[in-house]
Amino acid sequence: MSEPNTRRTRPSYGDSRRAWHPRFVEYMDRIVDHPNYVGLPCTRDEEGKIDWIIPSNRPVGSKNWDGNERRREWWREQARELGIPQTGTWPSKAARRLHPFGEKPCQICGRVMKLGYVYTTKTTLTRLNGHLAPESQIDPGALLTIEEIARQLFEADPIEARRALVAVFPELAAAAELSEVVKRLSLLSEAESRKFSPGAMANPPDRLDGFHTYNLCCRSGQDTGRTPENLGSYGVDRRAYEQWCGGDWAAADTLMKSVGIGACPKTNCQSGGSEVQLTADHVGPISLGFRHSPHFVVACRTCNSGKGNRMSLDDVRTLLAWEATSGESEASWQAIELWDAVKTDVVDDEGALRLSRLMRINQHHYLTVLSVVAERGATDALYRYLSPEYAENRYEFEGLDPTSLAYVRVRTTRRQDTYTRSKMARAVRIAYDALREYGHQDGRNVHAVADTHLSRPTTELNRAINRLLLVRSEFRMGLNAALARRDDGRDEAIAAVLDRGIDGSCELDEARDAVAAAIGRYMNTVASHLVERCRSGTHLRPDALVRTARRRPR
Repeated sequence: MSEPNTRRTRPSYGDSRRAWHPRFVEYMDRIVDHPNYVGLPCTRDEEGKIDWIIPSNRPVGSKNWDGNERRREWWREQARELGIPQTGTWPSKAARRLHPFGEKPCQICGRVMKLGYVYTTKTTLTRLNGHLAPESQIDPGALLTIEEIARQLFEADPIEARRALVAVFPELAAAAELSEVVKRLSLLSEAESRKFSPGAMANPPDRLDGFHTYNLCCRSGQDTGRTPENLGSYGVDRRAYEQWCGGDWAAADTLMKSVGIGACPKTNCQSGGSEVQLTADHVGPISLGFRHSPHFVVACRTCNSGKGNRMSLDDVRTLLAWEATSGESEASWQAIELWDAVKTDVVDDEGALRLSRLMRINQHHYLTVLSVVAERGATDALYRYLSPEYAENRYEFEGLDPTSLAYVRVRTTRRQDTYTRSKMARAVRIAYDALREYGHQDGRNVHAVADTHLSRPTTELNRAINRLLLVRSEFRMGLNAALARRDDGRDEAIAAVLDRGIDGSCELDEARDAVAAAIGRYMNTVASHLVERCRSGTHLRPDALVRTARRRPR
C-alpha cells in the first residue's frame, strides 16, 4: 500500500489517549472513496470527517444514532449480491469478500497486515518452534505469515523445515517441494483453520470497512476484551447456555482454566503425541443438556472442537462410571428423563450418536420453551433455573494434575462481596441474553417433536404464564427493566435487583410453581416422544426434518 499523502489536509482523528496513525487515516480516505463502498450509510459529515466507528448503543437522537442498524442492512444487501447465505458468520465473510485490498494498516502503529487467516496462532507457532532447533525457531514478534515462515525455514534447511511443518500440519505429508507446501498451506488458511489467525478481526457493521481498527500487532494491548483479566469472562460469554444447565458452573469454569500442556490422549490425534496446549472436554456436551460441573477429560483443541456435540460409546461409558461413583446424574434436570431411559441401551458408537441427536432435540425444545417464557416477560418464573449464587465461591482444587484435570478434593471459600455482586449480575445478564438470541435465531435443522404432540402442554404453559403475569412482582418488573437497558449501567441495574432479592407471597409462589410445573410437563412430553422415536427406529427419518422457526410454543 502507498505511503500516506501528508500534504493533504484532512480532519483530525483520535485524542490524547490514542493517536490514529497517518497511514490509517490515509487508508480511511481510500476506503470511503472506493466504489466497493458506494451507498454505505453515515460515512462523512458536512465537515468531511469520517464516522468510522458506529457502535450499536449510541443514544437516540445523537449523531448517526441509528447508523449501526442502517449499515447492517447495507451489509445484508452486499451479502445477497455476493451470494453469501445470511447464516452464522455471514457479516465477516461479506467484509472479507468486499474488501478491495486484502490488507489494512493498524490504527495504532500503522503496520500493514493481511486480512486473511494467514498468521499462525500462538499455540500453532509454539508447536512449530518445538520441532525446530533453537537457531531455526521463529520469533513470535515478527508476525510472519505462514508462507513467509515456510519460505524462511526451507531456505535455511529444507529437510528440517518439512519435518517440522508436517508435524504441525499433517495435511502437508505428501508435499515435498516448497511450492506444493505453500499451496497446501494456502488452502488451509482459506478454510480459516483454527491454527491460523487473521491480521485483523472482522467487525461489521460497527467499523466502516468491517474490520477492527487495530491489527494483530496491537490486538493484545488495545483489545480490552483480550486482557488476561477479561479472557476468563469471555469464556463465560462463549458458553452462555451453560447458565441454564445444572451443576456448579463457577467451579467448572475455574477447573477449565487450570488445564495445562501435555500430550493429547485422544486416539489418532494429529499432534502425534507431541506436547500441546490441552483443553477441557465436556464428556457430556452442555449443548445436549448435560450439567456444567467440574468433571472433564482433556483433549487438544483440534480433537475437542472436532468432537462437537457428538458422543461416542466411550463417552457414554465414562458418564455412567461417573454417575456410579457420585450417585448423581450427569444430565441436567431437563434431560434426565431421556438420558435415563436410553443410556444403558447404547452398545456402540452408532447408538451413542443416535442418543446425541435425540438429546440435541430435547435441549432445543428446552431452550426454546424457556425463551418463550422470557419473551412473554415471566422472567421471575425462570430465575429458579439459574444459580448465580455460585459466584460467591472461590475454588481451590487440591492435588490437581493440569495434564488430566484429575484432583483429590475441592476446597471452597467465600469471595469478596464486590466481586460476587458484579459476577452474579453478569451471569444473569448472559443467561437471559442467551435465551433471547436463541429464540430469535431461525433455520436450525432439528428432528423436532411435532406440534400436534405438544399442543396440550403448550396450552397449559400459556395459561400458567397468563396467570403469573396477573400477579404483580417487583422483582419481575425490576429485572425486565434492567434487562431491557442498552447502556453501560445495565449490569449495575441487574445487581440492584438481585440485591433486593426475589419477592414472594402465597399467590406469587403458587403462580411461579404452576409455570415450572407446566415447563416440566412440556419437557416430559418431549422426552417421552423422543424415547418412543428411538425405540421404534424412526429417530433419523429424513422426512422428520423441520425448520425450528415453526416449532416454537405459541
